[in-house]
Amino acid sequence: MRTYNILICLFLLLFSSLNAQSKKLQSKIQTPAPSWMMEQIKKDLSCIKEKGFSKNDLTAVLEQFKNDPHVLFFEIVNNKVRCKRFCKTFQNASDERFFYERYAPISKALRCLASHKMLPDLCFILTLQDSISFDTAAPIMTFAKNKNAKNVIAFPDFEAVRGYHLLNREINTASSKYPFDHKIEKAFWRGASTGGVYTEANWNTFPRAIASLASRSHPDLVDAKLSDFVQIQDAIVYKHMRKKRLKGAHASKDEHIQHKYLLDIDGNSCAYSRLYWILLSNSTCLKQVTSDEQWYYAGLKPGVHYIPLKEDLSDLIDKITWAKSHPAECEQIAKNATGFAENNLGYFDVLKYIYLLLNEYAKLQKF
Repeated sequence: MRTYNILICLFLLLFSSLNAQSKKLQSKIQTPAPSWMMEQIKKDLSCIKEKGFSKNDLTAVLEQFKNDPHVLFFEIVNNKVRCKRFCKTFQNASDERFFYERYAPISKALRCLASHKMLPDLCFILTLQDSISFDTAAPIMTFAKNKNAKNVIAFPDFEAVRGYHLLNREINTASSKYPFDHKIEKAFWRGASTGGVYTEANWNTFPRAIASLASRSHPDLVDAKLSDFVQIQDAIVYKHMRKKRLKGAHASKDEHIQHKYLLDIDGNSCAYSRLYWILLSNSTCLKQVTSDEQWYYAGLKPGVHYIPLKEDLSDLIDKITWAKSHPAECEQIAKNATGFAENNLGYFDVLKYIYLLLNEYAKLQKF
């Protein structure tokens, strides 16, 4: 009898939680969207707005990606979500795990919106790969994109769609320990040597390597290290990097947040959740500005939410020097960034963006 009562209590708690979540979602959807959301959506859809697109157009995209098992065809009809994967062969078990780690939160989010009757009938294609940097035959959605690529639409990345509940707790705990004016006055970064294939001819031209080299020449201003050596083609590159002492241990988020200035440097694509937690950290973000963007970049303003860095990081030392001489401005930038992340990038904000995006996208279907 006692076990039965416990189960009833657990069921009631679960039902109450789901009901509260449902009400919060409906309230978020009904609240006017921040202007940057529609700005980003309109920009992404502008290249297909005049002509729209047909099912044949989508078929052409599927043909373009026919050998990629990470490209999905979603169909939503009468609030039912169906998903097809036309290439079903994974290279290995790791590739398959990669797929399901990214697919699961996307599927859950779509079914959540559909269950609340918030999505119109539509078909769309989504890639689970890191990004798309080239024009496609017709609309395709992706977690990160080259802002100049035609027919490519930014969709919230799988980490954002999954939600940042545990990450938020970790960042908020660390942030509360280190007030801005007590933080170490250095720029800090750790990450892998991604961004392309490193060869003897080009290894020191990649931004992540440049930041790490700057740490050697200006140790009083920047602490940057490559925590993982990857995508390196020539063995001699390892020798060069080790000689320059560019290798460093992994650093926790707590260790990052002890520093006033945190670097956001693209790798193979945007840094996904890294930029999110930097914005939330109450440290000043120094963000490399590239042609790659994610779904919320229209809301971020240089000088307001971050200090912009050139793509080749040629101004890195100058910008850190400026930051050190303008503590009040940097503290305000950090506060602005934290406020933006808290008010615009939460779980229900992500669902709202998907809701707005798919409803606007569906208007352009010619079938």
